Amino acid sequence: MTIETMKSYLKNQITDIWYYNSKIDYGIEEKFLNAEIIGKDLKIIWNEMGKQLEMVITYFTEYTLEQLYTIWMEIA
Repeated sequence: MTIETMKSYLKNQITDIWYYNSKIDYGIEEKFLNAEIIGKDLKIIWNEMGKQLEMVITYFTEYTLEQLYTIWMEIA
């Protein structure tokens, strides 16, 4: 799995699905900004109501794309 594949999947899930529905339901405007690999960790960066937020998932290669999104969703 390449970083570009992860970015594309996370952008779709976070911006185009999760936050699209959040805007409709709650007026919350947010979007996926970036993801980067740092050693064995994956840093996910997104914007929520004008504030940049980050999350690091350790040993990300042990998870599927869907699991990475679920981890983000549960913590974000």
